Amino acid sequence: MRLFKQVRFLFLFLFPFLLSAYYVVFLQTELHESSTTILIKDLKSTGTPPDLMNVLVPVGASNMQDSKLLEKYIYSSDMFDKLNVKFELEKHYRSEALDMAQRLYEFSSPADLLNLYNKRLMIAYDEISATLDITFLHTDPKMAQSILFDIIAHAEHKLNMYDKENADELLAFISQQEKKNKRLLEASIQEVVAYQNSHKMIDPSMDIKAKSIIISELEATLVKKEMEHMSLRQYMNPTSIEVKTLRAEI
Repeated sequence: MRLFKQVRFLFLFLFPFLLSAYYVVFLQTELHESSTTILIKDLKSTGTPPDLMNVLVPVGASNMQDSKLLEKYIYSSDMFDKLNVKFELEKHYRSEALDMAQRLYEFSSPADLLNLYNKRLMIAYDEISATLDITFLHTDPKMAQSILFDIIAHAEHKLNMYDKENADELLAFISQQEKKNKRLLEASIQEVVAYQNSHKMIDPSMDIKAKSIIISELEATLVKKEMEHMSLRQYMNPTSIEVKTLRAEI
């Protein structure tokens, strides 16, 4: 009975441990990493009035939004395809440069390729310093560095395109809201004037000015809340408490 337990221990614990140790020491392909830290700056605020930027996104949300966008894009198949054209990652992942356990084979699917590419990536965002740490692993340290430089270049281009599209949408939205608010304000003033005239109120112009100020403030607050809601939904779950609360305020 004791002999059986010893044999079982060897097969269940000791043998797998020795096999794993042998693989790590003698067979596993050594991977070299190239790392960099990039600063996520809110470039959208350059040359833009502070009040408008506060309407565009909540304080501190823009950097996080940009970092999430970059992270999602860097892990995407679109990024992999760009890198694959230049650095032949698919050929490398199927080659003998990788050991049998890490290597992909002819029957491997495109999803397997993307999955292995993602495993070679490590991305971490530091909210306090607004920095994004990116690391890429490769069997060749120089190749790892070159690929990482390309990742940053493609990500920067993507972020600039996103900012441009976002700015165009913002300007269109502001223009539309201004026209809408102007029509509402004019209609409200006409209603107030008609009401005061029908009731023969004294000095209606002063009352109209006061009401106009109130209406303008309410409309400005509504626009601000709506734009904050649009911004939150770009990087947060629509069912999150923050989004629901803001939607309820609107």
